[in-house]
Amino acid sequence: MPISNYAELQSAVGKWLARDDLAENIPDFIALAEQRLFYGAEDATFPSPALRIAAMEATTDPTSFLTVPGEPTLPLPAGFLEARAVVLATEPKTALDLVSPRQLALATGAAGRPRFYSLEGEAIRFAPTPDAAYGVELAYYRRFDPLAITPSNWLLTNAPGVYLYAALLEAQPFLMNDARLPLWAAMLGAATRALSEADRRARWGGQMRLQADGPTP
Repeated sequence: MPISNYAELQSAVGKWLARDDLAENIPDFIALAEQRLFYGAEDATFPSPALRIAAMEATTDPTSFLTVPGEPTLPLPAGFLEARAVVLATEPKTALDLVSPRQLALATGAAGRPRFYSLEGEAIRFAPTPDAAYGVELAYYRRFDPLAITPSNWLLTNAPGVYLYAALLEAQPFLMNDARLPLWAAMLGAATRALSEADRRARWGGQMRLQADGPTP
């Protein structure tokens, strides 16, 4: 059966589990699957790295994502997962250095153009404290919208197996079916590796071939 939206995914999970009494639980399995996919899982038996692909990349608009004079922090955008780069849209542009909160505290002094940043809760903290409204280009990874609030998203459309296997994996502890954990963990691992490899080929395929074959005379 096709899996193109939240309702179809819930139906597929029930069918793959061969259970018709889990309607109230399957949304929980999917929510836990999203947690595993976007934030990773560190459990010793079946760890999962966090998914990071090009479709999850975003950059803030510096005309609307601005520092506030005298305010050292700026709220992170919705869905933020991980920063890739923080650049002030000055002339020329100024790339900020990521430092630890302790290093940032030592760098805090008189207000001025920020040179460093750190992540603090759901905000970016700058040092020095901005002395003007600087446009900020934050390149970052963002999570896909949760299926509980949107019928579909990029990941479900392009890689439904990743969602399905992750949900089936999260269902097993609830069902007390530990024997199936290795199977769904292996299926999820294969699906996410295939997705990540396709992403790498799309990004770097030409360069990888050039490096392997050498430059054309």
